[in-house]
Amino acid sequence: MKLWISVNDLGLWRNIVREYSEELLGTPEHDGTRSQPIDYANWPLYQFDDLICPGCGARVRCAPPAYWKVRDGLPVAQFSHHDRTALCRTASGGVAEPVEVPR
Repeated sequence: MKLWISVNDLGLWRNIVREYSEELLGTPEHDGTRSQPIDYANWPLYQFDDLICPGCGARVRCAPPAYWKVRDGLPVAQFSHHDRTALCRTASGGVAEPVEVPR
């Protein structure tokens, strides 16, 4: 396994989207043997124009927050507000997952 795999592809959501791309859309395996690292910020399959933060309703970006305290055993979030802050906390204290904008 190449180093960029372990660094670039951490996160359950990225893994799900990548597997969907490989298994259902027929793209090459993104394991480093037949492809280059995925540029998630510019990958069309990974664009999130319709996702918002459930706490405040602001649109989200598919990038980790600029600052993240490693505490409480929480993994680094994969989404942030456009100002690069973490998404709002849930009532239980966890970081919220983005939701789709209702249409």
